[in-house]
Amino acid sequence: MKKRLLPLILAIMMVVAIFAGCGGSEDPATTTTAATTTAATTTAATTEATTTQATTAATTTAAPTTAATTPATTPDPFDLAYSADWDAEQWLAYEQQLDFGGRVFTIAADLGDRSPFAEDGTGDVRNDELSYEWYEMWCQIEEDLNIAIEIIDEIGDLDEFLPWLLAGDNVADVYNIKTHTWFPVYAKGALVKWNSDAMLANGLDINNEQFFYQPFTHAWDINGDTYGARMASKYVPPEAGWVMYFNKGLVASAGCEDLYEVVRNGEWTWDYFLELAGNVTKDNDGDGVNDTWGIATGYLGFGEEVLLNGGKIVDWVDGKLTCMIDSVEALDTYEFLDKVAESGYLCENLTGANATYKEGHQMFRDNQVGFLWSEMSRAVRGLSSSTALTGASMDWGTVPTPKANKDAEYMNILGGVKYDVMFTTNKEQDVSAQIYAAFARRHNDVDVNSCLTRYLQYDEDLDSLDMLENYIFAKPVANWSWCSEEHNDTYRAEVVYKIFDETLAPSALVEANLPVLQNILDQLMGQ
Repeated sequence: MKKRLLPLILAIMMVVAIFAGCGGSEDPATTTTAATTTAATTTAATTEATTTQATTAATTTAAPTTAATTPATTPDPFDLAYSADWDAEQWLAYEQQLDFGGRVFTIAADLGDRSPFAEDGTGDVRNDELSYEWYEMWCQIEEDLNIAIEIIDEIGDLDEFLPWLLAGDNVADVYNIKTHTWFPVYAKGALVKWNSDAMLANGLDINNEQFFYQPFTHAWDINGDTYGARMASKYVPPEAGWVMYFNKGLVASAGCEDLYEVVRNGEWTWDYFLELAGNVTKDNDGDGVNDTWGIATGYLGFGEEVLLNGGKIVDWVDGKLTCMIDSVEALDTYEFLDKVAESGYLCENLTGANATYKEGHQMFRDNQVGFLWSEMSRAVRGLSSSTALTGASMDWGTVPTPKANKDAEYMNILGGVKYDVMFTTNKEQDVSAQIYAAFARRHNDVDVNSCLTRYLQYDEDLDSLDMLENYIFAKPVANWSWCSEEHNDTYRAEVVYKIFDETLAPSALVEANLPVLQNILDQLMGQ
């Protein structure tokens, strides 16, 4: 189903009437997302930039034997061969002299990830100032390039769209989808390389930090090639993986006055985490039922802790995707998870069972749990969902997930996060690349730290901001278990969940499931 933006814009306009309309004096309530006024081929800003560069670069060559001279020659100020050195003003001038004749630029994505018109959780369009500012930027892109931006937000999952993709169909210029969705497309040879010469010739430089957030973009590189792009800004926060949220009051009462300093000293380890979780777990009124719990969500990072221990669940070995759950690092990790499962520190619901993912997040918000091992996306300020941290009844902070031991490294494990990809079935890849490059540059913020406050409970939490900047976003690591939904779901269900829910030893679970998981990888890659 195609989402045209006009109805959504009308909703915003009714609430945000105090703002000036998009495109000067034009009333935004009557402005559709399609560019209603064809952008001039050369705007005033472009004319000025072009004239300045042309005047500086113009040369006159005198003929050696006559008084006649050749006409002045002016180098093309928009020659992309020199674009690596362009600043933001030069890129803007280049973009403004492009004209796509009202072409529709289509993005297949969830509205909440790629549009200023996401719902607020109640079914209404958000009407906050940031959304309106974002909308104004979209209008400017449409005007400058003479395009219309369109979102398709219901293309279905991989099983639904892979058949028509392989049949040669294409419905969008760019797709914003998770790794376990785009990687099988890569395995079928149907993804475009963002770092190809063709993309670069159309102004899309995947290695330019003005366009894309480099650490996340290149985390999933395959044999030196980049297939997924990731921008980052206050409009599109850099989606990260697992972090640790903590209840400041409960953790302090458990004997740790400054968890941030523990992290900075390199002492935030699995053992320290379990000790603190035990101190938080208490029956305060003596009725035999714990009133506070150490840990929310029973499966922690769903087995991704293997990477925190220096191992891999899946890795590339001699060019082949290989299951690594029988490594020493993986087996040690499963023993740690088994210890957590038997600890008695996991929060329980009213029936006495381990709290579900949703219940654990709600109990953390309600001041009943000390530590919540969860995704970074749960903390986006203003997010309205049953697992979001919005509306917490206590002060919480953010630190990286604990590392296996003091000699290990803190890291942020990227699993099911979304990336922008292009399919080879796109018959207008050159045009798509030119428009997408401008779209990405306008959204991306070179100083990614400037938008991390959206992950804080309040702006003044500078310690949590330090954790985000220097211990979480500073070291993204890809978890290749997310190469396919089948692989990741099987790994979780047959290995991780059973560590918590059954009595089988981790080593027995690994022995039973290693060949099953390897077969899934082989089938995926056609090996």
